[in-house]
Amino acid sequence: MNIRITRREVAKQFIIAIELLLDWVEQKENSIDKSTSNDVEEDSLDARLLTAPDVARILNISKGAAYNLIQLKQIPSIRINRNVRVRPEDLDEFISQNLE
Repeated sequence: MNIRITRREVAKQFIIAIELLLDWVEQKENSIDKSTSNDVEEDSLDARLLTAPDVARILNISKGAAYNLIQLKQIPSIRINRNVRVRPEDLDEFISQNLE
């Protein structure tokens, strides 16, 4: 069975695929916008607990280094089941104590 597809048909299918992809991206952006609009106001974000990757990002270090600081109790943390969380004020205190 030999099926011939013209360049025009390929182009049409490509355009359809691109449009579907753009629709999907727009839906994802809208869902992100909705989730962030439901978040707490920026001033009260300090109440949010940080994960070790959050700590790593804030300190510009590796996740492993962040976990080590937490494990060595240099940064106070709380455990929720197997999850480790850091209060933003504890991280601020760590940063203040380690300024050179």
